[in-house]
Amino acid sequence: MRYRGKSLDRRMCVRCLLWMSLLLAHWADAQSSGTAHDPNCVARLEGSGGRIAEISDDGAKLLTANERILRVWEVGSGRPLTDAFRYDSPIEAAHWVAGSKRFIVAGGHEVRIYDVASLMIVTHCTQKDSVTDAVISPNGKWVITTTKAGGGTIWDVSAGRTDPVPPEKTPLFWASFSSDSTKFLAFNYDIQDRLAGKGVIHLRATVGTRDLIPPIKTSYAGSGLSPAELSRDGKLLVISQSKHFEIYRVDGFEKLSQKTSGDDFGVDAGYGEIVHFMPDGQQVLWVTDVSAQTFSTSSGEPVGSLVHVIVGGRGDVGIKNNMLLVPGTPKNAGVWDLGTGRRRQVLGSLPVTCVAMAPDGEHACVGRLYQPLEQDGFTEIWRISPDQRHR
Repeated sequence: MRYRGKSLDRRMCVRCLLWMSLLLAHWADAQSSGTAHDPNCVARLEGSGGRIAEISDDGAKLLTANERILRVWEVGSGRPLTDAFRYDSPIEAAHWVAGSKRFIVAGGHEVRIYDVASLMIVTHCTQKDSVTDAVISPNGKWVITTTKAGGGTIWDVSAGRTDPVPPEKTPLFWASFSSDSTKFLAFNYDIQDRLAGKGVIHLRATVGTRDLIPPIKTSYAGSGLSPAELSRDGKLLVISQSKHFEIYRVDGFEKLSQKTSGDDFGVDAGYGEIVHFMPDGQQVLWVTDVSAQTFSTSSGEPVGSLVHVIVGGRGDVGIKNNMLLVPGTPKNAGVWDLGTGRRRQVLGSLPVTCVAMAPDGEHACVGRLYQPLEQDGFTEIWRISPDQRHR
């Protein structure tokens, strides 16, 4: 999961200013008091972190990056598995490729796929405009890129062919593949109402990019990395709007439920940020800018307790075994229990900019900046204590 430097509207600007003021205050406190050693902190990884932290599918390797430098580490020990290496342009995104033997990096006008063992470029794709993100399919065969000019492309990695993602020349903010790689979600801005975060969610076929359901108009106020998600079986779709979320059945395009912040679960002014299906597929997690809670996919009714937490920065969250891992200030960052709504484990005393959780739930990784507003930082690997891991 990574820090993301994109903004959508005036509300986000205000929230970013608030986040930065809190970060500066907590940084001063932490720097003056020092950080006590915690036995659950496995390692502090210096020199190539703070902006990106991605754990491989097998849970064994961690990919970290700052603005220019990347490195791969062993999760269990913090031992470096590769040398640090410098990327040619500012790094916008980095992700693992299926199988955990390769990773993809986007920056400048290029997207590259590297081999972990040799750090050699396996293949690459050049774009006309500067790339802002690159999302790879679970099977490793397709990549969707977004650019500063706004248009998106889909790259057939094996064939070496790129095609525009329709509608062409329409700003593409975000994309995500289904678990079987046969379809993808895309959020396109409405050019006329970009500052208001208004746009359209498309569900498209990966081959041919045709719409599989009617486009859904949305007003998304967040800056997180998941404004919509398909369930693992591809049958359900959840979308986060500015003040509510909606759950659809894909076949027949039927809306199953909807929940509005401030309705009956205690959130007064929450703007939707992130939505994720829980691993069992029976619940959905909705994260606003002031809270997080799980809901039934069939009824939309609350399941877990309300977590009062301000998710800081502009990154995603980690979910495992009913645990929620969030970035933010020391008051909010850490591991929260979605069942009780309480924080179960504090992960250090400095603000957290990005997070990642291992597939088995045994380790969490958090990125931190050396100084506020800098692009360089470090990453810590934390062991999730056993009494929190299996709750």
